[in-house]
Amino acid sequence: MVPLARWGETHDIGLAAVYLASAAGGYVNAETLVVDGGHWHDSARAFWQGREALRAMSQQRRSKL
Repeated sequence: MVPLARWGETHDIGLAAVYLASAAGGYVNAETLVVDGGHWHDSARAFWQGREALRAMSQQRRSKL
């Protein structure tokens, strides 16, 4: 499940498209609009946790050499 605690629906994508096509999105330029209910927040946390684990393993390996 994503942080918004519900799965996305087709109208969620549609609302983002309406925003970009409307005057409200008129000044948005060369941007990636992520419509995923905040899933990327969890993905980023997992990435950094994995990175820290790899760093710790690398340091352990170096200390054994």
